[in-house]
Amino acid sequence: MRIERNHILRGSASGKVGKDAVISVNNIDGLSCGGMMFVPVTETTTEGTIQCSDKRKGKFIANGKGDSWTGEGKLNDGSKFFILLGTKRTPLEY
Repeated sequence: MRIERNHILRGSASGKVGKDAVISVNNIDGLSCGGMMFVPVTETTTEGTIQCSDKRKGKFIANGKGDSWTGEGKLNDGSKFFILLGTKRTPLEY
């Protein structure tokens, strides 16, 4: 996950098609975020939520299928963020 102003967070997501994936990321500065995203059976677009240890929270829209998703969203302080799930690319490539 990459939040505006270059906050890079890394972690994991686990879930199954037709259920919620649980997301957990953090960075070296102690910022951590967790969230959920429904992994649809047939659709290629879904929505998720994220909440961070610094009290910011937000929603995102992701596109993909199976275990590979990319998305973008906005936190309640106005910061935009990008999230990658199940891909081998790093947030720095976006």
